[in-house]
Amino acid sequence: IPSSVICSKDMESLFVKQNKGIIRFDISGDTMIPDDRAILAKEEIDEMDITGDGEYLILTVRNTDHKERSIYTYALSSNILNQLDINYSFSNDYRSNFAVTAQETSQVCFYDGGDSFVIADCETGLTKDIPASRGIDYKTAFFNEDQYLIILAEDSLSLYSLRTGEVVYNYRLGFSSWGLNIITDHSSSFFGLKDASISENLAAGTGMNHQTLYVFYVDDNGNFYRFADVDLGYASFSGGEILVSRGNTFSIAPFYDYAYLKKRALDILDGKKLTAEERLEYFIGE
Repeated sequence: IPSSVICSKDMESLFVKQNKGIIRFDISGDTMIPDDRAILAKEEIDEMDITGDGEYLILTVRNTDHKERSIYTYALSSNILNQLDINYSFSNDYRSNFAVTAQETSQVCFYDGGDSFVIADCETGLTKDIPASRGIDYKTAFFNEDQYLIILAEDSLSLYSLRTGEVVYNYRLGFSSWGLNIITDHSSSFFGLKDASISENLAAGTGMNHQTLYVFYVDDNGNFYRFADVDLGYASFSGGEILVSRGNTFSIAPFYDYAYLKKRALDILDGKKLTAEERLEYFIGE
């Protein structure tokens, strides 16, 4: 998430965004010492972020006409400022402009509401385009050691291979993706969609805080499976745990792999066959 203040991954430097520059502070114990290395840009710095590997700052600079934006990278180790070769338009619709950093590498996904996503490698400066459609509220996230990009669009999910440049799998949600965000960590098998919407009737003084976490499992072939729906849920996918928060009460449950769940289901069924309705209820497609 872009910020006005960013700390380096090694916790040794702090970067504070100002109008046309960024001030760097060195952190020593409980003291912050201003560094004489100021990161300057020709125009106003709009947004600032840091790559997943902690090696580069990403600076979005709004040009004078405020219709186009330039993207700069600042290498923390060498103190070199470079401009990426990206045409990045500006839209007043915040949903149409975003930059998503990878988790472990220097890759960034940019989108400005146009006909393509742009994947930029801040280390090499190379970029690649992924086709997109205008007028769609997209969400994206890097996945599985940043080898894939998960793309959420309206009522569908796609898994895109950054290595082959192909869509590995398409999945139809069956419900609107409005209000959903993609949640990933270092897991190569699980990710989630988090419903952050709140519906309320102000006149009646009532409301409902949805906050549902939809957990998905990804097999070795890149196929998605709806794994669990958890109201008021959070998860550590790499740690294999789900946390449910209800008021002051917290519950933690472990993930189980499909081999274990299949054995449990067969034990419970004890030879009984599920009806078509029951198979649909439990997300069983085969």
